[in-house]
Amino acid sequence: MFAKIKNKIKSIRGKVTTWFSLHPTVMALVLAFSVAFANELMSRRSLIKTVVFVFTKPLLFLCNMAIVMIFESLALIFKKRSYMLTLFSLLLLSLGITNFVVGFFRQTPFSSMDFVLVTSVFPILIVYLTGLGLIAVGAFLLALIVFLIVLWVKAKKTPVKRLGATVTLFSSGLAAFLLIGLGIRFGLIPSHFSNLQNAYRDYGFTYCFAATLVDRGIDKPELYDDEIQGIISEILSNETDETTDVPSTDGETSSDNPAVEPEQSTPNIIFVQLESFYDLNYLEGFEFKENPIPIFTELKENYTGGLLTVPSVGAGTANTEFEVLSGMSLKWFGAGEYPYETVLQKRTCETVCYNLASLGYTSHAIHNYKGNFYDRRDVFGNLGFNTFTPIEYMNGIKTNMLGWAEDKVLNKYVMSALESTDGSDLVYCITVQGHGKYPTGDLGEDAPPSLIEKLPEEANINSFSYFADQLHQTDEFIGGLISSVEALGEETVIVFSETTFRISELKRNGCLME
Repeated sequence: MFAKIKNKIKSIRGKVTTWFSLHPTVMALVLAFSVAFANELMSRRSLIKTVVFVFTKPLLFLCNMAIVMIFESLALIFKKRSYMLTLFSLLLLSLGITNFVVGFFRQTPFSSMDFVLVTSVFPILIVYLTGLGLIAVGAFLLALIVFLIVLWVKAKKTPVKRLGATVTLFSSGLAAFLLIGLGIRFGLIPSHFSNLQNAYRDYGFTYCFAATLVDRGIDKPELYDDEIQGIISEILSNETDETTDVPSTDGETSSDNPAVEPEQSTPNIIFVQLESFYDLNYLEGFEFKENPIPIFTELKENYTGGLLTVPSVGAGTANTEFEVLSGMSLKWFGAGEYPYETVLQKRTCETVCYNLASLGYTSHAIHNYKGNFYDRRDVFGNLGFNTFTPIEYMNGIKTNMLGWAEDKVLNKYVMSALESTDGSDLVYCITVQGHGKYPTGDLGEDAPPSLIEKLPEEANINSFSYFADQLHQTDEFIGGLISSVEALGEETVIVFSETTFRISELKRNGCLME
């Protein structure tokens, strides 16, 4: 009986294979649908949400499918058609799998810019992946390569119907162009994504990933050169003709005396970007034996403060730096773009560093992490910083149990920057100690006393105890920095910027259960 069933299945499979072999375009369409659907399923992590997306936004799903179909159609022009269909399908699926895995470690989805950042990512993988995890990833990649090699050797060649393959490829490209064009024309698809995570959810993984691949930089406006030349001419004309009336010695006004400029105040400016720093007092259902961040709380209560909108949460802090330093919005750049990794590699742009330089300021950047991360070692010079001190140029470093440098080491390097010049200084300081992924198990005998008094059932006591202690230490760094600046006796303005976590960010780092 089982033999008959087995033979029946084999017969059906043979007929299906033969039919698809005779109708390669249909086979490519089936694969395009399957790959697009699978990638959406991995992106959304829910079969129901994926089905809802397909049926409530059919045009958007067809846009995603059409992009996949271009690659599947390309496979039809090769003699080893089956192999190329498998290869392209696996490559596209690997992007979806990568996005699925990346989603567990950060809030920003996987984009083409991650290929540029890959050299920066490797050093921090050991923090988020266990040894077994790294071995598993390596084993998977090795198995995939071996599989593709074996498949290539065994793949059979089939006659290529060049006219049909060319028509299919051309039709796929035209369909994608028309579908995406219609989507943009009728407002179903935006030409720019203000939030990459929401875009992947609203418009589909394949389309958004493709957009990050082709959308780069800021387009030059039409008539830009003519308009700018007109502005320059107007400014020069005003500078030539403009005179300022000031009181003369005889009580009458005179146009011959230049305007008297008010005396300018040029205090030192320190901007501290507190990475992975969070006010736990925002959380409901938590009680602490003592406030983990008393100094920061006091600053919030007694000094000027407010909320700052940033371009990303959970990753991409280099883009926050860029917006703060340049005043430019990331919404004018490409989807998922990091200017640090694109335009700023070889060009400069106006920043607060250059603006303050005209007033005699010297600008310094300080970060207790590696200088090649986000290519800061090169980019900070283009942003106008005179000096950059990464962790490679620091001594006396102490690390926490996850290997992140403690923030207190930054104090002496901020002070060294202030004391290195006779004039005014801008110091941009970036912390790192509070980064995850936070330990969920027993913290061991060397763990400091927990600051946690009470927490919800879904919270992990070990993770929150660790996180609270890291915040407490960074808070002590804040107090120490303020004391050092006061002792220096120079007029100084200090700005502290914290990170407001999303609840999903706390889940990602192990503090809350899903």
